[in-house]
Amino acid sequence: MKHTFRCIVSDLAPGATVELTSADTHHLIRVARRSIGDHIELIDTQGQLWSAQLVELGPPARAHVAPTPKPAPPTLPVRLWVGLADFGRLDTLVEKATELGVAAITVISSARVRRIPDREAFITRRARMVRVAEAAAKQSGRAVIPEIAGVTAFADAVATPAAGARVLIDPRGRAGLGELLREIGGPVDIIIGPDAGFDPTELELAASAGVQIARMGDAVLRTETAALAALVIAADCVGMLGA
Repeated sequence: MKHTFRCIVSDLAPGATVELTSADTHHLIRVARRSIGDHIELIDTQGQLWSAQLVELGPPARAHVAPTPKPAPPTLPVRLWVGLADFGRLDTLVEKATELGVAAITVISSARVRRIPDREAFITRRARMVRVAEAAAKQSGRAVIPEIAGVTAFADAVATPAAGARVLIDPRGRAGLGELLREIGGPVDIIIGPDAGFDPTELELAASAGVQIARMGDAVLRTETAALAALVIAADCVGMLGA
């Protein structure tokens, strides 16, 4: 059975015939080896997933879109704020977090971060992270690509209004993350520190801003591991992992 080929289309109308990009056309023909009549899926910019059928290989390839979108995996009601780490590790985090359905990812700087990239360097890196997220969405069938931002100072992160509750992960937390998320029962911003964790003054600042502090096990996890573990716990709390 062939893996479902997915691509992102910016201008999509129900029942229309759409033109694929040159990059998607090349991958479709030369790598995926698809033929006229094959089924593919299209992701639109509104976060919907559409079935489509190839009607022309081109280049450019063209596909006929179904009249209605198909059900896509739900987006996890979590915005992730994550401590600055090596760029390669951030790429891994973005890829896996996208597969898990995170709504947004913002990279933050804090007291124990060793080196903060300049603005231009992060703009270039953010563009790569967006491409990583797009590829992960295509692979996993996610219709929503997380918004990616940063580098944001910790003080600005905890002062940013949230759609729901805000939770910071730290061993000094009053409750376990799963317990706290079930108590909250709604959208949440989860804040993860760098590998070295948060400074005590940062915890005080977060608490004064109304951020709740939660524990997540006894092991000291690296930034990307902690972030992904937190997303899995959140997914379980909202019933996205099945029975």
